[in-house]
Amino acid sequence: MPTISSSDKLSCTDYTPLKVTKLGSIPHAFFQLSAPYALVAEYVKNSRSYMDYICTAPNYYKHEVIRSNKDVDPSLVTDLHQHDAVEIMFVLEGYVEHRIEDQRYFCNAGQCCILNKWIRHIESYSSDYKAIFLLLSDDFITMLSRFNHLFNSPKSINLQSSSILEKLLTLIQNSSYKKCYIDFRPRCYNTEVQAVFQEIFDHIMSYCKHTNVSSTFFSAGYIMQFFTLLGNTTFFNGKNIFLDAESGEYLFRQIVHILETYHGNVSRADMESILHYSGNYINKTINKFTGKSLCEYKNEFAMKYARDLLIKEQLSINEIMRKIGFSNKTYFYKCFKKVFHMTPKEYQNNHFLK
Repeated sequence: MPTISSSDKLSCTDYTPLKVTKLGSIPHAFFQLSAPYALVAEYVKNSRSYMDYICTAPNYYKHEVIRSNKDVDPSLVTDLHQHDAVEIMFVLEGYVEHRIEDQRYFCNAGQCCILNKWIRHIESYSSDYKAIFLLLSDDFITMLSRFNHLFNSPKSINLQSSSILEKLLTLIQNSSYKKCYIDFRPRCYNTEVQAVFQEIFDHIMSYCKHTNVSSTFFSAGYIMQFFTLLGNTTFFNGKNIFLDAESGEYLFRQIVHILETYHGNVSRADMESILHYSGNYINKTINKFTGKSLCEYKNEFAMKYARDLLIKEQLSINEIMRKIGFSNKTYFYKCFKKVFHMTPKEYQNNHFLK
């Protein structure tokens, strides 16, 4: 990060919503949130040594264009750091190389990561990306949850936003100091979806420029809209990842999450692109924990989804094959029988007899 070439600021004299503390007694920096929420946008062009950096909070807006690695505010230069608030990272474009504790983690476009307060982490500026970092105080999360119940009857309450709020409440109420994050992977992410999220974040940043209470409520509304989209299982699959495991198990959990998200319908090349590991290493990791190859293991997820489509939706075999990416009917039957020890027709008859 770097020399400021232009800026746009709305703030009190020395006020900042994010205070960075460095203590010699601990090997990492500590970020304290002094506002109900803060939103940071990082638009990085590593190839041109350029970053658009925006930090916003209620009644606070700061925009800096940063162009070199020198002349940076020393408080912003940290290695691993942690927050006293929940942090949500959403990647709009490109990918972010994230170091979480002693693990490397690549967050791709459309992916979202919610970190609890106990996790030490840092993002690398080694790639071109657009990412949003939303920090939420405990009080603000609790307020949103109460408002969600206050203004909605139990029957009409928004289930998507509620599911995210429940996850956030669990994170802030966790008193066992377990290091956990929630990994959301998109089932579908394209330019139209990106534009929707960009608009939501732009609105939040815009309302932070205004110095009235109503603007804060408008921002809260857009944050709830973000939660509604994130909690929609048609678009995203969320999974808790606990960092109490060795590196191999950590990668294996990510592999399982991807296979669950895409129901096994993901190629070796796609797995390499998502995880930023070679296919051989991914295959070796799966074999270590399951004794199976990548092909065998992803077929298990595909067949379990095929079973659900067969029983719950009663789709034809051709429709099921299309949904899970199979083109050879003989191979499909072979895989199904390997997992369930009977043909799809036998499984269907057996199920309905019960």
